[in-house]
Amino acid sequence: MIEWLEVEASEFCSSVRDGTHASPKESKAGRKLITSKHLNGCRLDLANAYLISESDFEEVNRRSKVDQWDVLISMIGTVGEVYLEKGDPEYAIKNMGLFKSKSEELGRWLYYYLQSPEAKAELNARCRGTTQKYVPLGELRKFPVKVPQQATIRDQISSLLSALDDKIELNRRMNETLEEMARALFRDWFVDFGPTRRQMEGATDPATIMGQAFPPEKAATLAPLFPTKLGDDGLPEGWDEQPFEALVEIVGGGTPKTKVAEYWGGDIPWFSVVDAPTQGAVYVHSTEKSITTAGLENSSARMVPEGTTIISARGTVGKIGMAPGDMTFNQSCYALRPKKPVGERFIFLATGQLVERLKAMAHGSVFSTITRNTFSSLSFAGAGEPCYTAFEEIIAPLFAKIKANGQENQTLAEMRDLLLPKLMSGEIRLKDAKVVQLSEVAKPTPDFATDLLGNQFLSPEQKEERDAVIVAATVKALQKDNLLVGNVRVMKGVYLLKRKQALSLSGFQREAAGPYDRAFNHEIRGSARERSWIRETKKINAQGSRIPGNQPASKYSEVEPLIAKYDLGDAVDWLARHFKGESMEWMECVATVDVAKQELERKGLEVTVANIKSDIASDPKWKPKLEKNHFTDIEIRRAVKKLGEIF
Repeated sequence: MIEWLEVEASEFCSSVRDGTHASPKESKAGRKLITSKHLNGCRLDLANAYLISESDFEEVNRRSKVDQWDVLISMIGTVGEVYLEKGDPEYAIKNMGLFKSKSEELGRWLYYYLQSPEAKAELNARCRGTTQKYVPLGELRKFPVKVPQQATIRDQISSLLSALDDKIELNRRMNETLEEMARALFRDWFVDFGPTRRQMEGATDPATIMGQAFPPEKAATLAPLFPTKLGDDGLPEGWDEQPFEALVEIVGGGTPKTKVAEYWGGDIPWFSVVDAPTQGAVYVHSTEKSITTAGLENSSARMVPEGTTIISARGTVGKIGMAPGDMTFNQSCYALRPKKPVGERFIFLATGQLVERLKAMAHGSVFSTITRNTFSSLSFAGAGEPCYTAFEEIIAPLFAKIKANGQENQTLAEMRDLLLPKLMSGEIRLKDAKVVQLSEVAKPTPDFATDLLGNQFLSPEQKEERDAVIVAATVKALQKDNLLVGNVRVMKGVYLLKRKQALSLSGFQREAAGPYDRAFNHEIRGSARERSWIRETKKINAQGSRIPGNQPASKYSEVEPLIAKYDLGDAVDWLARHFKGESMEWMECVATVDVAKQELERKGLEVTVANIKSDIASDPKWKPKLEKNHFTDIEIRRAVKKLGEIF
C-alpha cells in the first residue's frame, strides 16, 4: 500500500512565484514574453509571443526567472494549464504562476500531479473572480501537493508517465520534420521551380537537377518532367498559370441546430477551428464535438471523405487540417477536394502556400476572411499530370507515416490520461499499470503492448546502454583510415546524431567547444569504455603534445546488433556519410551554427550570417568563436547550406 504525504507547494518547491505584472513594451528584437494564453495542452506555444528588449527581459527575470525543470501554471482566465520546462528557456513570463523545482524528479512529479482530477478540483476551489476567473499567488503557495512517502515509488510513477510523453513528443517532432520535408519539396517543384533553375545554371546530371534529394536512378526518371528553362512569364516553359479554384472543388459547411439534442453527440466528427491540428500533425484525429446522422441530414453540414483539406475561413482564419476519415465541418470553414490531375496531398500543401501568400499580402497581420473569390484570385503553376502524379507518389509515404504517428499519439495520450488519475490517487499500483488492457483505450496501434513494456519506452539501464551505443557508433562512423577520433569530434558527432534521430538534446549547453553535454561526454563515454566498445588513447600532434582520442575497442562487435535494437542504423549511416573524416573545426562550426539557427527560428528571426554571428556573440562563452578561422562569414554560410541539405 502506498503511503502518502501532503506538502504545501511553498515547501515542496524551492519557491512559488508569479511573472511580472508590468507590461514591457514590444521590441523589434530581444527575447519573448509569454502569458497564460501561450499555455495549451501542456505545451508552450511561442509562435505569437512578442519580443521585449534585453533590459526588460533581465528586469522581469530578476523576479521570476524560469529554469530547467520548473513548472508553469496559468493563473488568469483558463486556470490550471501547466507546462514543464525541460530545456534552457529563453523567455520571460507575465501573470503566470511559477513553481521553482528543487530537482528534476520533484518537477516531474508536480507537473503530473497538477494534471490529476484531484489537483484540478483543489485548484478550482481556490479560484476567485466572477467575470474572469483567477487564482491568487498566495493560494498557489499554500496549494497541497500529494506525494508518495517513498521517493522510489514517486519516481517510478513519473518515469512511466514521462515515457509516454517522451514517445508522444518524439512522434510529434518526427511529424514536424516529415511535413517540412513535404513542404520543401512542394516549394522546390511548384514555387521556386528548382529543377528548371538548376538546369539553367548548367546542371545536366539528374541527381543535381533534382537537388540531390533522390538516388540517381530515381532522379533520372524525375528530371525529364521539368523544362530546361523559364519562359517570358517566369514559369517553366510549357507550364501555365491556373487559378487555385480550378484545382479544387470547394465545399461549404454547416451547423445542426444546437437546441436539438438528438442532432449532437453522435459518431460523426464535426470540425471547427478549435480542432485544427498543430504544425506537423496534419490530420484532424479528434474533434471537440460530433453530430448524429439526423443532425447531418437536417442541416447544411456536408460529409467529406478521407484526404480532404479543411480550412478555416472566418474567425481564426487560415487554420488547415486534413480529414483522416469521413467527417463534417461548420459553416466557418471550407473543404477542398482535388480535381484531376492534382492529388489530395498537393492540395493540402498548396493550401498552406495560399495561406502564406495571404499573410504576405496582409504584411504579416491577420487577414479577416477567406471567401470563394479568394480561391480564384490566387494562382499556381500548372505542371501537367506526369509531374503531379510523381509528386503524389513521392510524398504519399510521408503523409502515411504522419497519419500513423498521429494515431499512435492519440492512443498514447489516452493511455496516459487513463493511468494518470489512477496512479496519482493510488487506485492502482505501478505493477498493476503494466497489465492495463488495451481494450480500455480507443484505437490501439499494432504491437502497442509490446512497445509499452519493451524497448520503445526505455528503463534507466536501457537508456544508459543506448547512449553508450550512440557514443561507440559515433566513434566508428567518424573514424577514417583507423585514425583516432578526438573528444570534441565525438561530442559534435553525438550532438548531430541525436539531432538527426530526434532524441532529447536538453543536456547540451553553450560551452567553448560548441553544444556540449558534459555529463554525456564523461559518464556515457566512460560507460562505452567500460564495456570495451571504445578505448581512449593518445596521439602526438604537430606541436609534440599528446592529444587524447578514441577508437573502436575489442568488443565493438557487440554494438552492431544494439544499433538495430535501438533503431539507430539510418542515423549512424547518415553521420558517416556526411562527417566521416571531417575536421574538428568544421564539425564545431556546423553544430554551433545549428544551435544558433534553431534559436533564430524559435524567435521568428531571419537566418542570416549577421544574425547567426549576433546570436553567437550574445553568449560570453561563445563570443570568442568568432575570432577563429573556422567561423568566418564564408564558413558560417557554408554551414547553413550544409544544415539545409542534411536536416
